[in-house]
Amino acid sequence: MQIEAGNLTTGGLIACTILGGRVIGPVSQSVQTLVQWQFVRESLTMVNRLLDLETDRRDDQNLLIPDFLPDTLDFEAVRFAYPNSPIQRIDIKGLSFKAGDRVVLLGPNGCGKSTFLKVAAGLYKPSEGQVRLGGADLWELDPQVINERIGYLSQDVHLFKGTLRTNMALGGGVSDSRLLEVAKLLGIDRVAADNPRSMEMEISEGGQGLSGGQRQLVGLARVFLAGPRIWLLDEPSASLDMESENNILEAINRWARPTDIVIIATHRPRLTTLANRVIVMRRGQIVADGKPEEILQRRPVNQNRADGKAVAVRS
Repeated sequence: MQIEAGNLTTGGLIACTILGGRVIGPVSQSVQTLVQWQFVRESLTMVNRLLDLETDRRDDQNLLIPDFLPDTLDFEAVRFAYPNSPIQRIDIKGLSFKAGDRVVLLGPNGCGKSTFLKVAAGLYKPSEGQVRLGGADLWELDPQVINERIGYLSQDVHLFKGTLRTNMALGGGVSDSRLLEVAKLLGIDRVAADNPRSMEMEISEGGQGLSGGQRQLVGLARVFLAGPRIWLLDEPSASLDMESENNILEAINRWARPTDIVIIATHRPRLTTLANRVIVMRRGQIVADGKPEEILQRRPVNQNRADGKAVAVRS
């Protein structure tokens, strides 16, 4: 408009544009720098919070790193309650698992199955008593020893930003042939086949874009590739269809060594086809422990006794 009015030449407009860019450029860069600094400051704050957390083991504690540990897992007068809660989530006087045990944990919601597995995996420290791995207190062993011996699958599998391959081989040091073998065994190869990038398919933070069942398969793959001596699986087939569930049972049978201890917490009694031992939990306590054919033919646990103790009544 100023050019048409004769108040500004075309050259003057170009000069104004150039000078405006020279002024606005540093301002824009300053805003970008401030945004980056905000991200850095938040990251530093989170790192400092992490470093300020109380460690699970004392700084002056000499942790044990034994060359050999028997394949046993024992609970000795173990009790566990969440902070500021009077309710004992776990109250087990004595419980032992030996090499070759295939155990299925059954019980209603809130009975303590998931908490039991977390205590067994060393994620929760007992309020009282000891969890002994191979005869040694779990909380006196070096974490690296525990990670090598125990594989834990939680109900909510968290995936990280990366690829399907990197999320499976989370611990690293896994050969491609072994990774492909596990992918085929669990049916993950079919998930990869639906993507043009196959095993390099991108996965966003939290596993967005994958179904709950697919995330469970990736979590199972981590346990398989870790090759633990003790498998702790929390609802491994909760989000899977029957065909996939059968595939998982067959895969565990094939992959777990005969001397491995496999403990599965589930609401699906059909998983007991894998077990040589069934444990029923209620209110954090063991109310039944025995062979599958003995436990499964009992009636539901009666909770109406006057003393508050649950008993299992045979049919």
